[in-house]
Amino acid sequence: PKSSYGSVPLYVQSLGKNQYQVLIGLPLMTKPGSTRITLQDANDEYAFIEVVDQIYPNEYFEDAIQTSNAQDQKETRIQNERELLTKARKTFSEQLLSEGYLVLPAHGRMTSAFGVNRYVNGEKGLPHIGLDIANIIGAPVNASAAGRVILVHDFYYLGKTVFIDHGQGLLSSYSHLSEISVITGQSLRKAQELGKIGTTGRSTGPHLHWSVFMNQVAINPELLLKEPL
Repeated sequence: PKSSYGSVPLYVQSLGKNQYQVLIGLPLMTKPGSTRITLQDANDEYAFIEVVDQIYPNEYFEDAIQTSNAQDQKETRIQNERELLTKARKTFSEQLLSEGYLVLPAHGRMTSAFGVNRYVNGEKGLPHIGLDIANIIGAPVNASAAGRVILVHDFYYLGKTVFIDHGQGLLSSYSHLSEISVITGQSLRKAQELGKIGTTGRSTGPHLHWSVFMNQVAINPELLLKEPL
């Protein structure tokens, strides 16, 4: 069977004996209340999910404001890279490329949790859509699950980044790397090294920014770990 949230296909997992479960990622900005998913088999049916409010902590940063032609060039680069990210997040492979729980991709200290509200120069920005794990530059970063590399790029904000497709809309990304040891199209095993922790892009220190996406939506990676942090 298949399932979708709006027009976006969802992750459908077999439980055996002709039973299945559907996993859905809900955007952080989803308003509390009832939301609908479509279940597609012989006929279209609908299931409703009750969304409840969630409170996340705040973080505050100071950043220098830049103005000049360099600022215009930066904005053009950011826009182009935003399109790259959008395309990567829309990846959907019918075949499951991984199974089981994810593994933590790096050792270190978690310095920023998922969903944190970030304020830059007193103004509220976008919430944090990943986990930050701090360690020394050069510490290994591993694939959190088996999959296929779909994007390798050096972004303005995210720095050197790797995106992995794990199948059926489940993706993971690894950012601010100092080194990358994989290429686009390469198949990876769970826990296979893909790069090294760094501080490339807009970063306040050496760390890994690890994000997980499901049906194009960033979700809390801890939900897919066997033992949450």
